[in-house]
Amino acid sequence: MSFSLVQRQPATVWLTAVAFLMSLLLLQGRGTGSTDCYKEPTNPACATFKMPVEVVTKDITMACNMMPSMPGCTIDTLCETAPESTGDLCQPFSILKDVCSPSMAKMMGCSEHYAPLCFTNDTVVEECKMPFVAPPSMMTTKELVGDICQEMPKMTGCSTCFPDGKYTPCDLLTIYSDLCLQMPMMKQCATHKDLCKRIPEWPLCTGDPWPKSPAPSPGPSPTPTTTEMDCYQNSSQSKCEKFVMPTAMIKTDIETACLAMPTMPACTIDSICEASTMVDNTYCHPFSLLKDVCSPDMARMSGCREHYTPLCAEGSVVEECMMKSLSRLPEMAQARTDIKSICDQMSMEGCDQCVDTNGKMKSCDLLQVYSDLCLAMPDMKECDAWHSMCSEIPGWGICGGTLNGKAAPPEMRMYWHSGIVDYVLFKEIVPRTGLQYFGILVACALNAVIYEALKAYIGYLENGWKDEVEASLEQDLENVNDPLLRSALVQKVIPAFDIRRDGLRALLHALYMALHYWVMLITMTFNVGLFISVIVGHAIGSLAFGRFARLNPYIDDCCK
Repeated sequence: MSFSLVQRQPATVWLTAVAFLMSLLLLQGRGTGSTDCYKEPTNPACATFKMPVEVVTKDITMACNMMPSMPGCTIDTLCETAPESTGDLCQPFSILKDVCSPSMAKMMGCSEHYAPLCFTNDTVVEECKMPFVAPPSMMTTKELVGDICQEMPKMTGCSTCFPDGKYTPCDLLTIYSDLCLQMPMMKQCATHKDLCKRIPEWPLCTGDPWPKSPAPSPGPSPTPTTTEMDCYQNSSQSKCEKFVMPTAMIKTDIETACLAMPTMPACTIDSICEASTMVDNTYCHPFSLLKDVCSPDMARMSGCREHYTPLCAEGSVVEECMMKSLSRLPEMAQARTDIKSICDQMSMEGCDQCVDTNGKMKSCDLLQVYSDLCLAMPDMKECDAWHSMCSEIPGWGICGGTLNGKAAPPEMRMYWHSGIVDYVLFKEIVPRTGLQYFGILVACALNAVIYEALKAYIGYLENGWKDEVEASLEQDLENVNDPLLRSALVQKVIPAFDIRRDGLRALLHALYMALHYWVMLITMTFNVGLFISVIVGHAIGSLAFGRFARLNPYIDDCCK
């Protein structure tokens, strides 16, 4: 008997302890007294109720296991290594609020505890008012990332969430923040700006990891030397005044940035400089190109934030940062907006490169297309930024010159004008030098001479055919004694069809009309020089061949 009592006593004590702990958890999990705060969150007794940390953590884990792409789950991951300065934003219940946004209220992990506790009307639970990050919803973030990657599919991160244009589950909030740190001026990044007003020091808004607590120093630090790292960390030091960024590093940074965002206007400038023989041009200096790439709206982009941005930050004494660059180069967002506006108004050549059939922007060489559109129609208000840029580089191809890149297309001027750059009948025929223009003038005059020669030749043939027909009819009517009657009959008789004569007449007439309209189209360029060359050609042709038409010249009745 004594043995059985000894065996039972530990079991009884264990069961009593378990029962006591369960009652405490039940009391904590359900509120005060007999109130169930998950069922009656409006009961005044639930005002001070707090969800057990174990329950909160379990619900976060459950929800994020089901949908790891939720922005709230990104907040949870960041809070695992966050410093204490984040305050209540990394408290478990605050993270649960980020996870269980209204759109996720019915999801497992939210529907059991948080939703009935905090989404019930007139809830009195004070904990539900805890501050939280409030990231954008999963659906909103997915749409914003999708819009950005549809317009610029080569941006870093797009291949993670939208390979081949189709969505694949990914860390949406991190990718969205990375895209907006690269291109903060995009309209899709307004939501990111609002988020960063609440958490400006978080990695989502700085692009850098959480700051690490400094390790205790074993002794006094050695006096720093003038190294590259010194000047990248603090460019306001007087010893950095003559610092020059290595050319190899500059080119690597430009390449990194332009691989991530090849449609940037500055990347077009870089490509033009690579293809140009004018490598000594100020604007083609490697550091000048890096300044163009790392404009203020691109300062946080990969390829800029590592070296250029800290080196040329406010207060920098580095003289190289003062190097001349294309200060009036249109920003990427402005070029996109202007192209879209132009192509919405009229379907011009080049619009199909940047605007799809649904009227949405797609990836393209923004600066080249923008310049081509403005060269064709320079008086459009959308071309103000282009005119401003070209005041710095008027001789470049993107501004109508022939330097530093491919020659630009001529303007479309439907009024009388002078100048040598014009389309002449074909897209490929555009004189750009005085010698080329002189050759075009000679060719246009020669066209008019040939036209007059053909007209005279046809008139000559017509006169000859008329004489033949009249001679034949005279023979047929030799029995008519009255000369006046015979002459009248000859004039009124229609000659019989002759395949040799009438076939040749039709062929020559077709050739004549082709030349006629050919010359007319030349004059419709409204180029004064071309017009005068055509008139001179007509005069020379008439002087040389007009007499061969005798008194009955071949006249084109179409223009009477």
